Amino acid sequence: MKIAFITNLCPHYRYKLFKMLSDQYGFDFYFFDDPQKTKEEVRHLEIHWDGRFRYLPPKEIFKRLVKKKYDVIIKCTNNKWSFFMSLFAAKLTGAKLIVWHTIWYYPKTLQYKFFSKFLIYIFKNYTDAIVVYGEHGKKFLIEKGINPDKIFIAWQAVDNELYGREIREEEIENIKRELNIGNKKVVLYVGRVIRLKGIEYLLEALKSLGKNNFVFLAVGDGKLKSMMGNYCKENFLNRRVVGLKPYYEMPSYYKVSTVLVLPSITTKTFKEPWGLVVNEAFNQGCPVVVTDAVGAGVGGLVKNGINGFVVPEKNSKALAEAIDKILNDNSLREKLSKNAKEEIKIWTYERQAKGFLDAVEYSLMEL
Repeated sequence: MKIAFITNLCPHYRYKLFKMLSDQYGFDFYFFDDPQKTKEEVRHLEIHWDGRFRYLPPKEIFKRLVKKKYDVIIKCTNNKWSFFMSLFAAKLTGAKLIVWHTIWYYPKTLQYKFFSKFLIYIFKNYTDAIVVYGEHGKKFLIEKGINPDKIFIAWQAVDNELYGREIREEEIENIKRELNIGNKKVVLYVGRVIRLKGIEYLLEALKSLGKNNFVFLAVGDGKLKSMMGNYCKENFLNRRVVGLKPYYEMPSYYKVSTVLVLPSITTKTFKEPWGLVVNEAFNQGCPVVVTDAVGAGVGGLVKNGINGFVVPEKNSKALAEAIDKILNDNSLREKLSKNAKEEIKIWTYERQAKGFLDAVEYSLMEL
């Protein structure tokens, strides 16, 4: 059986998944983005290459799909031109078409209002299976009228071996010394420092908490970084605003942190598809506070009150209350931490791969 998988890039957090599908199941991977010219928010990512991984312009990918006559074509929804190219190639060659639908929200723009209806029509009538990130993605498509039998979940995963590695005491002390945080509790934010991440609501929440009880640590970069630093200074928040850190250094930051907060919000054009920093943090037993605009918060990973808290988006008061509980209730924090480490054990690349494999099997069934 010949299977082609087409998506934009192979960043570090997808490499082991794609490598597994390539080595064990013979998938051919085609990537249509130029790693040197891609959008700003992924330029800092380490991009992987491999023998079966090909970075090609969409036209060249189309030629290969037609020439090799694949049995199954899997295509993400990124880039409408490469999407329709893959659809056309599938119909031209008789290949089964599986869509990797990575979002659970369609932008509220005039252009997308029309396009989303057309997209759903394609999903209903011209696809053989659809793969989503989590329960939230499946629910979204079912509400759009998609047959639930053809929707499969590829549960989001990170490299648990990397992020769950044992952190030596020496590493912890080095981080504390580098950041000058001593034994203070740490409220951690990791990600792009931009509006859609809900930065303003997080800052308002932190302002309302006891200023001497914690250090706010922000790891990331973006347009609001200066604003964030100035806000903390003006409101006397004990903060450490650092830039981007290599992904392989992040386990130490999760280990020294008391809680990770991901306060993303819904905007006209965006809703957090998942939030892999939650998976990363859970590997070090760092509980989380996320909003209900975060895929990981409503998609099956974060269990409210069990391994973290899910609060309403754009609600600084709710954010503050959840953060405060974790900061000031050690027994609660220990419970959340233990459950986070236990939960993340099943969120593996093998489980994620099974979602794609089940979709392939379903698409090939004789109906």
